[in-house]
Amino acid sequence: MHKDVVAVSEYGVVSVIGNYRNFGGHFSRSVPFWSYPYFPVWGDFYWGVSPLALRFLYNDYYYYFDDGVYYRLDKNKYQVVPAPVGHKIKTLPTGTYQFTLDGATYFYYYGTYYIPVANQYEVVQPPIGATVESIPQGYEKLEVEGQTYYILNEVQYKAVIRNNEVWYQVIKNNSGNAVPANSSKEMNTAPTDNR
Repeated sequence: MHKDVVAVSEYGVVSVIGNYRNFGGHFSRSVPFWSYPYFPVWGDFYWGVSPLALRFLYNDYYYYFDDGVYYRLDKNKYQVVPAPVGHKIKTLPTGTYQFTLDGATYFYYYGTYYIPVANQYEVVQPPIGATVESIPQGYEKLEVEGQTYYILNEVQYKAVIRNNEVWYQVIKNNSGNAVPANSSKEMNTAPTDNR
């Protein structure tokens, strides 16, 4: 029988690997990870993954994919890691957010961005200008001249107001691309968001 793995984040929120999506509950939108309060923390190590996790080899590393969360085996522990860019999946995780940016359709889930490619979904770099409701725990918080930024795997987000709520906009991605200071990227959300 599988035992759940438990960890506590800096906010005192318990992450439970295995059945972590079955706990329900609500977390305040006042923290960037409010959509993912019971998910594992990016960068943290765990002793195990769900027996339902899909194992795959990508660029000489074994990864494990469990309903939208990626892990990599490192010295007998499993680390929560960013999805490898270029990896493809057949089915998106439940709760994926769909949006259109610069005419392209994207899907977002737990810090990972996908595009549709030949009946599959390919992991891509976070598109500059993308705006999402929530980012996973594991980010670094940075304040510069009164503005708060959130850095997750070298992707920089800033809080923006959208529909009278705080959302998080990508202003720099892992490849070093940044949005110009006076840019006004347009983003349209799709009528459905798979939740």
